[in-house]
Amino acid sequence: MLAKARRPIVCGKVRVTFHVRKDVSSVPVQQINTPRGTVAVSTPAATAFDLVGYEAKIGGLDAVATILVELAEKLDAEKLAALAPTVPLPWVQRLGYLLERIGEAPKAALLKDYVRARAHESAVLEPAARTGSYPRDRDWKLIINAEIEAET
Repeated sequence: MLAKARRPIVCGKVRVTFHVRKDVSSVPVQQINTPRGTVAVSTPAATAFDLVGYEAKIGGLDAVATILVELAEKLDAEKLAALAPTVPLPWVQRLGYLLERIGEAPKAALLKDYVRARAHESAVLEPAARTGSYPRDRDWKLIINAEIEAET
């Protein structure tokens, strides 16, 4: 994610596309050492929220759940909760729900408290899915309009 638009980079079979995010400077980052120097990379908590927020760009919620399985070991419940006020509430609802679905309920516990205190209406789990009559998750205030399967 970048503050300004940039053309994709293509190197052999690798293609990197960049996405513009107005508030990218407010996203918490960590410095990662590479052979060519250091690179600023979003923290695991920020990455988890970006995954659910931009799920359509990476292949849908199944892909998000698959990535979360590996990312979960680096997630901290308190850091997730601290970042929750900086993202849209539906992102918090979706991330918490997905963390529970992949067996990481303890990491979602503080997010659940956050959602209970703030969510007054139900959001849809998958924004691009068709509308209709779907079951609801009362804890996360989500309309479960998609089945999620993480590849392990």
